[in-house]
Amino acid sequence: MDPITTAIVASLSAFAAESTKEALKALKDYITSKLGGRSPLAQSIENLEAKPSSNPRQLQLDEEIQQSPLREDHDFLHLIKALQTATPAAPISIQQQAGDGSVQIGTNSGKIDIRYGG
Repeated sequence: MDPITTAIVASLSAFAAESTKEALKALKDYITSKLGGRSPLAQSIENLEAKPSSNPRQLQLDEEIQQSPLREDHDFLHLIKALQTATPAAPISIQQQAGDGSVQIGTNSGKIDIRYGG
């Protein structure tokens, strides 16, 4: 996933600080001013806000970012950097599942299941 997408997804955590929410709002306002509120990029962020843990919505945002002319926009990249700075690292939890040989690693943006053994 693109680092820009990762920064936006991380900012949508339920644990996001006020500074993170403000940085995300500034980014969304900038996107709206440059591309319009109904642009595919603005819409994909709005859709992801409604369901931040949705992998399909995260992938849609990633696709829109890849195609966006803002990828080359200095002010947009500055706002992404501000968002990254304002977003604390996601806490990680690790749980060993009894008996089935799996480990589950959870972050604010989802879970990763790891299975090993027979």
